[in-house]
Amino acid sequence: MLLKESNITVLDFETTGPVADYPDEPWQIGLIVLEKGKVNPEKSLNRFLYVGDRPINPYVPGRHARIRHLLKRSPRLVELWHEVRPFIDGQILAAHNTGTEKKILGNVFPAHSDGIWIDTLNMSRQVWPGQEKYNLEYLLDRLNLTTTVKKICPDGHPHDAYYDAVGSAFILEMILRQPGWDRMTVKQAQKLSEKRK
Repeated sequence: MLLKESNITVLDFETTGPVADYPDEPWQIGLIVLEKGKVNPEKSLNRFLYVGDRPINPYVPGRHARIRHLLKRSPRLVELWHEVRPFIDGQILAAHNTGTEKKILGNVFPAHSDGIWIDTLNMSRQVWPGQEKYNLEYLLDRLNLTTTVKKICPDGHPHDAYYDAVGSAFILEMILRQPGWDRMTVKQAQKLSEKRK
């Protein structure tokens, strides 16, 4: 099956980062569906997650410090299974550098970390070689996608899980319009995503 004819859930987590004696935990999840090569904002999810009073690594980016009061009242990721399941159960999953997303899903929902993953970071390096950087914010700017992402996330910013998921989805949408990549199968894309970065 062609990748552009598939439905793909693009997701992002913001996490606490490593802190001595505490696991790395998610404090926000954002996800959005790419349907047959097009981003569909109607199929998306944006939730803050409970992390309690535990410390958060001071070097991790994001607005976690300003919203600790919200995080203390938010549900744990495992409690959102009924909302998250339709997006990940049996779906192709994508992220911009899949390591964190695979790890978090594996920790909370072990059966859902080993499916088909598409890495938009690794694919971007292959589609647009020679870029100065490949972080999400830089790519969105270089590809003139920031305004498009802001239309869906008007209050969003880099290192917000929903903003980053939407940004990754639009990068994937653009990749699937590139010559050659528009004919790529799911298996080919998965193999290329797994290549050493």
